[in-house]
Amino acid sequence: MGMVYVGGSKLAIINIYKEQLDKFNKIGLGGYTEHNVLVTEKLINATEKRLAELSVNYESSLTSAAEIWRRKRDKGEK
Repeated sequence: MGMVYVGGSKLAIINIYKEQLDKFNKIGLGGYTEHNVLVTEKLINATEKRLAELSVNYESSLTSAAEIWRRKRDKGEK
């Protein structure tokens, strides 16, 4: 089952790109999606590039408090 998206947030869009990239990698080069799209290296590269762009924009939009919380969370602190 896929992710549930609420309100079209930046994070939701990032998750869509992640799911698409996972799908393309599972199908593999030369395979076709359920919508009859050929999976090519160019498609995967474009998806990776856009995902990276969105992720950087999302990360830079975090407030300093959110950034501090995220770092503590990643280090396992409370």
